[in-house]
Amino acid sequence: MLTGRELGAAAGRNPRRAVAHDPSRLLVVVLREARAAASLRPLLKQEWTPEALALGKGVAWLWCPNGSLGGCLWRAVERALGDAGTSRNLATMTKLLALVEG
Repeated sequence: MLTGRELGAAAGRNPRRAVAHDPSRLLVVVLREARAAASLRPLLKQEWTPEALALGKGVAWLWCPNGSLGGCLWRAVERALGDAGTSRNLATMTKLLALVEG
């Protein structure tokens, strides 16, 4: 469960803004525990182009231009995390944020 402030931070810090032009193709993965990020760090060393991965405090951003099922990144993240995170696309996160703020 995220607070409105945490939700806003997760949605607003998007480090993939330059390439992630479609918010329905950018997944925001909220990590259940801070240590879950450690399981994703090895994935940062791999080449995912045209997909992209970024990590933040308690969050990962996955740019999946061909959809989450159209590439390899989402499957790799899902294997690495198991049930240690939950994801929504940025379009959904933005709608949730509007509900919390409104």
